Amino acid sequence: MRKIIFLQLIACAFICMSTMHLQAQGADTPDTGYRKMLEKAVSIIKPALVRIHIISSEFEDGKETKQEAYGSGVIIREDGYIITNHHVAGKAIYISCTMSNKEEIEADLVGTDALTDIAVIKLRATDRKFVPAVFGNSDDVKAGDFVLAMGSPLAYSQSVTMGIVSNTELVMPDYDGGYLSLDGEDVGSAIRWIGHDAAIFPGNSGGPLVNMTGEIIGINEIDLGLSGAIPGNLAKESADKLIKDKKITRCWFGFSFQKITAIKKDAKGILVTSVMPGSPADKCKIKTGDIITSINGTDIDVRTDEDVPVLNQVLFKFPIGKEIDIKYIRNDKEISAKITPITRPTIIEKESYLNTWGMSANTVPEMDLLKNKKVKWGVQIGSLQDGGQASTAKPPLSEGDIITMVDGKECKSMDDLLKITKSAVNGKSEQVPLTVEFTRNYERMLTVVRVGERNKITRGMEKLRPWLPIKVQVLTSDLATSLGLEGRTGVRITRIYPNTEKETSGLKIGDIIVAIDNLQIETSEPEEIDTFNDMIRQYTIGTTVALKIIRDKKPIIVKIKLSQSPRSPRDMPTYEESTCGFSARDITWFDRADNEWNDEQKGAYVEGVEDSTWADLANLQTGDLITDMNGKPVTNLYSLKKVLEEMKISKPESVIIKSMSGTDVKIILMRLVWPKN
Repeated sequence: MRKIIFLQLIACAFICMSTMHLQAQGADTPDTGYRKMLEKAVSIIKPALVRIHIISSEFEDGKETKQEAYGSGVIIREDGYIITNHHVAGKAIYISCTMSNKEEIEADLVGTDALTDIAVIKLRATDRKFVPAVFGNSDDVKAGDFVLAMGSPLAYSQSVTMGIVSNTELVMPDYDGGYLSLDGEDVGSAIRWIGHDAAIFPGNSGGPLVNMTGEIIGINEIDLGLSGAIPGNLAKESADKLIKDKKITRCWFGFSFQKITAIKKDAKGILVTSVMPGSPADKCKIKTGDIITSINGTDIDVRTDEDVPVLNQVLFKFPIGKEIDIKYIRNDKEISAKITPITRPTIIEKESYLNTWGMSANTVPEMDLLKNKKVKWGVQIGSLQDGGQASTAKPPLSEGDIITMVDGKECKSMDDLLKITKSAVNGKSEQVPLTVEFTRNYERMLTVVRVGERNKITRGMEKLRPWLPIKVQVLTSDLATSLGLEGRTGVRITRIYPNTEKETSGLKIGDIIVAIDNLQIETSEPEEIDTFNDMIRQYTIGTTVALKIIRDKKPIIVKIKLSQSPRSPRDMPTYEESTCGFSARDITWFDRADNEWNDEQKGAYVEGVEDSTWADLANLQTGDLITDMNGKPVTNLYSLKKVLEEMKISKPESVIIKSMSGTDVKIILMRLVWPKN
């Protein structure tokens, strides 16, 4: 109810603000004019609006973890291309879109650009045509214009909020750091946001900012109290390049700059604040402190923070590899030179998980290679798995190390490392030792890493133990007093396992066992629960013991012949599956008793599920009994292992798992993206 009232208040305020504007346009009445304008704009965009569900991967402790998130997007071409934010879909490994009619369609990442925070995805429906939205001219937007922010706030269904444009040249202020970083890119260096007060929330990211004629004039990105949208012209330009080339290539001079008024109020140009060694700027002798006044015959002048993104957008578009004129001032003397801009080096490379190495890594970015002249190429380690192959090498590899050679072969990129690894371990059942050359703090070091799969069956320790097929609780001092047994110690029978009448003859739930063969059971605290079982294990299987029991406050003696304990869960072989992220074992007698499964029930018991894995996202749970995977029956641990090994070859994008939780049957859809190595 409160939410409805809130929206009504906004609508009333909007009507009031709109009255004069609508009357000036000759609208019938303020109310009908507002409704017609609003309904038309919403109806134009809504068919193109999508809610985006993504699963992305991150890397921690050498492991790949999965995260679910939601964002917004809008269809911009009838063949299913969608524009959204890089921070929404740029690292997605699985994408699904909910359309305006609630239909769900999977999508693929086409290309992404961190600098402008724009990504493009494409619906997997090649035989269909969709209704796209169109871009308006964001250069025509003015402060005070009415706008709609459309998207899926907090992952709700497609929604709309209203407001006005507050600022068409919104930048990060200096006192707030003036820096918005995405994957190492300073987004604020390339964008002047359209500031507006239409409410946006987490989940709105990537959704369109719409004018009152139903055109996209921006892509919503930030909320700093005031909402900020990437101007539509810039967003469309980035999207068009991503659709065409899958990436955006930019010109690079190799210098950083700031506004000239920082040092001279009356000067014109830009102040050079740094020059990258080996860059085009370095080669034409530009130095920190120089004032650049002209590039390719165009005068350069940056006097405000708002001018910086505009100039950067111009600099990015100069022809790559073509020599141009540049003028700069040093010590009040103008210098003319020639400069040949190059392709802007990569700032960050995609990180990947290598199960066979127990680590995550990425190709060293080109920008890092320029900074570190001691390294010509390599693969940089992101994080390592504790106890994994790389971390147990002697000497062990560490985070930040750069691998340059493996097994005598140059390792220039992740593709090289994957090829070398695949060639080395293909067909091998055991781990393979590989000589690794790497750089660490300017040292060139060698180590040997035993590379190979770590998925394996761990065998439990089988032991023959005597036992009583019962469960007990400690007779605490408070409980003893309440039962009229003050000062007594022992255990109380809480459960007698089914179908054990022969082994438990003479025992009843509620009996208090105070001694075994006249040996007092000295337990009075809950944490002493194992004391009773430890006392039983001191005997041999088949021994008859005399249990001193208090029943109805009267002592009795019950003689029991100790039988052999069934195998416990910790005694069972366990199989760890790293790609899916769970471990399993065979069913035990205790599992059957606890879940009311009969002796004919078959399957593999889920022993554990790692956080933020495919299994976790699919809601596979510890205690589930897997009975079928993708139509193939799972009868025990070894049949599960066989099915999973076959899947590693076929690499399905999803797996249908049939399982049991107690007596309930579950059908689970587990999505998968298989590692390349």
